[in-house]
Amino acid sequence: MHGNLISMQGYTCCFKRRREEEMGGETKNIDEIAGIISSRIFYELGWQQKITTDISWDCCMRSHLTATQLKAEVPKKTHPTDIVFKYNDPYTDVAQYIQTDLKSYSSKTLDGYTPILNAIRSLSQQVECAPRNPFWKKTFLDSLQEKFNVNGMLFIYNHDNEYDKDLYEKLSGAATAKYNIPLESIISVIDPKLIRFLLDVTENIEKRRAVTDKISQEIGLLWQKIPEFENCTFFYPDKHNKIAAKGKKLPATLEMITSGMIFYSYEHNFIRDDDGERVHKKILNVFWQEDVNSAKHFIFILEYIFNYQLLNQFDKIFIVTPFSPTSGNYLQEAINDYARIYSFTPAHVQVLKDKIVSIPFVNQKISIFEFAVASKQVNRTCHFS
Repeated sequence: MHGNLISMQGYTCCFKRRREEEMGGETKNIDEIAGIISSRIFYELGWQQKITTDISWDCCMRSHLTATQLKAEVPKKTHPTDIVFKYNDPYTDVAQYIQTDLKSYSSKTLDGYTPILNAIRSLSQQVECAPRNPFWKKTFLDSLQEKFNVNGMLFIYNHDNEYDKDLYEKLSGAATAKYNIPLESIISVIDPKLIRFLLDVTENIEKRRAVTDKISQEIGLLWQKIPEFENCTFFYPDKHNKIAAKGKKLPATLEMITSGMIFYSYEHNFIRDDDGERVHKKILNVFWQEDVNSAKHFIFILEYIFNYQLLNQFDKIFIVTPFSPTSGNYLQEAINDYARIYSFTPAHVQVLKDKIVSIPFVNQKISIFEFAVASKQVNRTCHFS
């Protein structure tokens, strides 16, 4: 059956790559950056990383063999696995396994698109073969009895930080192509810009988690403080007669990540009242990849907030825009425009301005220190920020 390639908008483990890059001529040490960064990102996004990495496994589908391979005395083909992640879908609770192909390219390599399209085709074969393959299932599934889907993720890191084009425009043909993958499976391309966004999300969470909650702390920063990892979850509204899982920590799905809008929630228990007691407040963060340059951008988010009645569920909603350092100016304008459209009272407008707050910041590029990339302790967990 044909699956769909979704819209391609989109602690730390060091592991050794199996081979030299097949495209672009990058070295193994440079290529390991993609593995390091992907592990860091997806840990914070609530994904589980499977222990086995960097292996090849025999294909079990004759349709994947080339004409030359079919002529061999013993027809054989192998598929690679760089890394497999897992999370459970918030609406169905079905286990989602992410067969991941990690690539680290220079900007020069990314100026071409044929290597990337070839990588997508290879990944589609991996996704088709994996759920049928006894070795893959025995190696990666937590239980052979669990209900699961296998999805594909092509993670494309630009290691020289010089590629600033929209890679998805080049790959528009891939989004409409058909691939012989299971009906419920998807293939996602995580491009350098989306990786930059996800790293910004991770950094913002880490920095705000480190904010002190002393009673002398400025109240605005207290509101922005993020609790410890285990007390946070990604938020999914109830929709289409489906109800998101309640009462447990939820991951960010591939669909949420590639949408460019990530919903992250938690409950504060540190803002003190006059008697020094802890007051519980529910917070929602909307991490938004959009380059906001007008009030119309925020009208979309305001519609979303009212459609799902989020103001009734949260005491404060932060809209975080790493690619738009001046977005706060447009939010206030959008609230005023929205209020005029729906004839809000001045009191209602003030509630909106108090509860919906913009946190813009200047996007910065990150480099990973070479000594971490070149580490020979390939199976050691590396903690760094």
